[in-house]
Amino acid sequence: EARALGALGRAGALELLVDSAAPLPPTTYWSQGAALTVAGEELAAHGHAEAGARLFGRAEEWLRQQMAVVPDERAHRFWFGSVLYHRQRWAEAAQVHAALRRDFPERLDYRGLAALSAARTGDPRAESLLGDAEPQERGEHAHFRARLAAIVGDTIRAAALFSEAARLGLDGLPWLHATAYPDLRLLEGVRESLPRSLISSNAR
Repeated sequence: EARALGALGRAGALELLVDSAAPLPPTTYWSQGAALTVAGEELAAHGHAEAGARLFGRAEEWLRQQMAVVPDERAHRFWFGSVLYHRQRWAEAAQVHAALRRDFPERLDYRGLAALSAARTGDPRAESLLGDAEPQERGEHAHFRARLAAIVGDTIRAAALFSEAARLGLDGLPWLHATAYPDLRLLEGVRESLPRSLISSNAR
């Protein structure tokens, strides 16, 4: 519901919705902090940067408070890294994602996020952090390589890799336009070459 309201730009209704998530157990994956984060992502991706920034600020505050109590909670660390990445605080995001990669090296999503954050800081070893993919992870792996290509300015390769990722399949494709928005916005020049699911018609 938060994703839908964010995509529609209904910031007022969205604020009420995330407020209503306060009673959720703080250690559940889909916590109020998670709701604040995904709502901010959708607002940003659909051209509502100011409203998105406000929710990202609330998400960061909520997550910091929770991690002060339970610093090793994996879900909080993931959402916190996502917030920092969307706020373009690359060095801080890189620290969070590097720690997740170190603690859970089997997780391609954490290795991918570590690679992206490192690339944003200009680390020449960034792509090596991604590692290899299992057969069932080929779509997810291609999507991270696409985002890495976008970060270094290779837009043609990025568009081709996004198409490959969509063809191979990846679980998060329906909301990738929002979760990957900081990187997708670098591909405006090849917008028509991207899979339609990655294009937010209201984004600017």
